[in-house]
Amino acid sequence: MLLETSSSAQEIIVINLGFAFCGGAIKYIDDAFDSSDHGKILAMIFAPITGVICYLLIATDIAAATILLAIMLGVALKGKIDTVGHLLALAIVLLLLYVNPPEIMLLPWLVLGLAGFADEIGNDFVDSRPNLLKRASFWSGTKFTYFFLEYRCFMKVMMIILFFMNILSWHYLVAFLFFDLAYHLTGTWSEHWIA
Repeated sequence: MLLETSSSAQEIIVINLGFAFCGGAIKYIDDAFDSSDHGKILAMIFAPITGVICYLLIATDIAAATILLAIMLGVALKGKIDTVGHLLALAIVLLLLYVNPPEIMLLPWLVLGLAGFADEIGNDFVDSRPNLLKRASFWSGTKFTYFFLEYRCFMKVMMIILFFMNILSWHYLVAFLFFDLAYHLTGTWSEHWIA
C-alpha cells in the first residue's frame, strides 16, 4: 500500500527542509557536546527547537512519523542518546507524543529501527578501527564494507526496499536522504568550526 498522505509540492518542500534541519541539528548537538563549551551553548538552543520540529514532522503524517521514530528507536537501542542536548530534544518529543500520539506503520517502523540500530553498531565498529580503510582495494570488500558502515547504509537500503515495495512514497526517501546529507555535512563542517 503506497502512502501518499503529504503530496503537495509545498508539503514535500517543508518535509524535506524539516528532515534536513533535524539531521543537521542532531549532528551539531552531538559534536558540540563532544568538543567545546561554546558549541554547547548553541546546541542547548538548538535542542528544544529540534525537538519541536521533529515532533511537528512526526505529527504531519504516518510515513514521516514512522521514519523519524525509527531513527529514534535505532539510536536509543544503541544508547546513543547520550548528551544533555539530545535528552532535552527527546524529552520534548516524548512529551508532545504523550499529549498527541501519532499513528505509525508498525512493521516498517520496527524494520527501519532495527536497521538504524545495525547502522549504529557498524559505525561504532568502523570508528574503532581507523586503519581499516588502508588495508585493501574498494572492490576487495574492505573499503566497500568500510563505506557501507561509515555512512550507515543499512537504513538507506531498507528505505529503498520500502519504496520499491510501494510502502513509502518517493518523497519520504528523498526526505530521509536530506536528513542524512545534512547530518554528514554538519559533521564535516563541525570538524573544522567547533573547537
